[in-house]
Amino acid sequence: MERELLQTLGEGMTGDQAASLVTRMERHEIAAGTALFRYGETADRVYYLQSGTLTASLDVDGVRLEIGVVPPGHWLGEINLIDEGPASADVIANDEAVLYSLRHDALVSLRDDDPEIAAILLRNLTRDLAARLRRTSAGLVERVNDHQFRLATGEVRRGWFSRAIGKLFSGGDR
Repeated sequence: MERELLQTLGEGMTGDQAASLVTRMERHEIAAGTALFRYGETADRVYYLQSGTLTASLDVDGVRLEIGVVPPGHWLGEINLIDEGPASADVIANDEAVLYSLRHDALVSLRDDDPEIAAILLRNLTRDLAARLRRTSAGLVERVNDHQFRLATGEVRRGWFSRAIGKLFSGGDR
């Protein structure tokens, strides 16, 4: 296992803990054009992108909207890991990509077998989700004056949403 992979996968973990996490994960090599997620399909795992790039996109009223490009070193599908719900976008490989996945049932097993590793992993995933939620919330309101806020106008929200989604899927502001 590459040392760099262990360090980035297991931020906050010892080398042995990160190696233990990786043993519970599945390695995937996917070709360019392969769909990792399809909007609305149920998913039960989180992915870590080791190499390659992926593009997240949605069809909106028949128009393909590119949300952003996911570079190596990022997690995808965190919400799916927690609630096994539907994917919120299509995610397609731009080129050959190597990913590691952790299934929901493997997380449950990890929680039972080594709660410290599970706690660190969930803390890291939760921190990433919280940062995304803060960016989302920040774009929904605007300041009227020093003491008042209001729901942002549609134009402000749309502009903010485009910038936030671009940052989310390009790795900005982690």
